Amino acid sequence: MQQSVRSKHLGSASWITNRIGKPVQHIQYLPFGQPYINQRAENYQERFTFTGKERDEETGFGYFGARYMDHELLISFLSVDRYANKYPFISPYAYCAWNPIKLTDPSGDSVYLKGTEEARMWGLKEMQKRTENLHLKIDKSGLVSYEGEPVTAQEEKMVEILNSDKYIVNLKIQKNSFIAIDPNGKKIITSEGGGSFMGNRLNDDNSKAYGMQVLNALDSREVDPQSGTNIWHEIMESFVGCRISLDDRKKSCRYYDKEEMDIVYPQAHAEANEYFCGNVLKFTWNGRTVKFLDPTILLENSNK
Repeated sequence: MQQSVRSKHLGSASWITNRIGKPVQHIQYLPFGQPYINQRAENYQERFTFTGKERDEETGFGYFGARYMDHELLISFLSVDRYANKYPFISPYAYCAWNPIKLTDPSGDSVYLKGTEEARMWGLKEMQKRTENLHLKIDKSGLVSYEGEPVTAQEEKMVEILNSDKYIVNLKIQKNSFIAIDPNGKKIITSEGGGSFMGNRLNDDNSKAYGMQVLNALDSREVDPQSGTNIWHEIMESFVGCRISLDDRKKSCRYYDKEEMDIVYPQAHAEANEYFCGNVLKFTWNGRTVKFLDPTILLENSNK
């Protein structure tokens, strides 16, 4: 479903309308992001709400890139600010120095693995399989970092992705193929291989892009039991999607939003294949297996 989001001065989603301008959702917030009005006319729930940050469906916490925030009970972040030593007079768990009326927290860097602790550790091990010279680590927020120096071209690309502060990749790892329910009540599931491009969004000043990707660990184990190629393909796909969207100053839709399909997903998929899948440039689209060199072929096939 194509929709438009009307935001307030802090970037919080307030009115969401469909393609003809009819309101499908109306949200109002208390100062620290607790929704006290959430009216819906259709079976649609906006993912990016308070200050434009994603609300995690499983926990209800707000996801700010570097940290999660509890909007309901603690009205604070759940982990310590990594720059807390610069502000000893403010709680390291404080949101916007306790001034949520005027300030926002745009924090975020690099690659984050989301999901249960078991899922995130599995994801880290999969990523590690693809590199011999980089030692990967993950913190409590899911942020992936590394030690060592890149040697191969692929490792140089990994370092570029992990060091980026403009293109923020959020990879949700789960043990099933379910993604969402569409407006017609039909289940949307992950695509072939277990990974799915979930689009991205830009921050208010168009200086950062936040990508969202889903990976079904069970399907991924079947298609890629040893090499770690699959998970890096998904990370790279989201990273490239963020880069294209930031260059165009326009967020990208999810892979299953056929009515508003843009060229970002096919381009990102093609470039991720080039770096992490060798020359096997194949793609299943609407039941067709397509070999391609030019990603526009995918867009043409999506409209058939």
